[in-house]
Amino acid sequence: MAQTVKISDVVKWARTVPNLVPLLGVSGFELEPAMTIAAQVQAEIYAAPWNWKWNRSVAPTFYVNANQQDYCTTLTSVGWLESASRTDLQTAGPNTPAEIWPVEAVQGLYPTTLRGMPLKVCWIPNSQAQAGKWSAGASYTNPSTLKTVSNNPLTQILDSNGNIQIITGYGTTGTTEPVWSTTIGATTIDGTVTWTMVDPTGIAWRLDRLMGEQENGQALSVTYQQKAPAYVNLSSLIGVPDEVAYVWRQGFFALMLRHAADGRYVSEYEIFEAYIQKAMGAADREPQSMQLVPDCALGGSGWSSWGWGVW
Repeated sequence: MAQTVKISDVVKWARTVPNLVPLLGVSGFELEPAMTIAAQVQAEIYAAPWNWKWNRSVAPTFYVNANQQDYCTTLTSVGWLESASRTDLQTAGPNTPAEIWPVEAVQGLYPTTLRGMPLKVCWIPNSQAQAGKWSAGASYTNPSTLKTVSNNPLTQILDSNGNIQIITGYGTTGTTEPVWSTTIGATTIDGTVTWTMVDPTGIAWRLDRLMGEQENGQALSVTYQQKAPAYVNLSSLIGVPDEVAYVWRQGFFALMLRHAADGRYVSEYEIFEAYIQKAMGAADREPQSMQLVPDCALGGSGWSSWGWGVW
């Protein structure tokens, strides 16, 4: 979906409201308060529970390793988790697909030694994940080739520089410790193993249970909403598709009124919230699971109290 609207475009529009001109200026582009308010609008739109289809991503599949709770990744753009599932690799047959089971996506999980089938997953910073140490001649088997849980050493380690390295190419480590890459995203060849250095502030998955090597192999998939893009200046794109730019404009308008101590802020903010609901319905007209969906809109026409429609 196209994204072409810039913050400056909205600022130009907002200048048509007379009592906002003293805040935004008659001409030119002052960064404040526009940039701060823009960030506030974006935070509202990207916050849970607004699971926008245009902002949805599915993380690369990861495989449960025996006695491992945390799984560091190269991801850095996760905002919040929508859902997750696990595929039981042992149940796949020549003519039948593997069984897929839901996994609950939660806000947080504590380190544990509890054993069993994973039922929950959360994200934590890579820096908080449990990591191993490098050892010579360690064998790492690609878990995607197995039907049972792999029995590899921990698939992330702290190298001799204190950086986090994750395994991205399976094999056997060398006889001497390699010279580690110190650049995020760069790789290190170690015997027949490949390591990739990851951002300590990036994303690791944490499960609520540990599994053993003789159990059925499990492949986990996590669906998430991405973080809101960071704004640099007023030329930055507002970060939503053009089809829902009217929502962002209304939010900017309402929060500008609040900044101006204008009493109409409350009603305009309510319209902003109604527009979010309307946009969610327009983007996802299919019936939602486990809830009722009306045949028609429950709200009014969606017109602003200032007399403008959907821009």
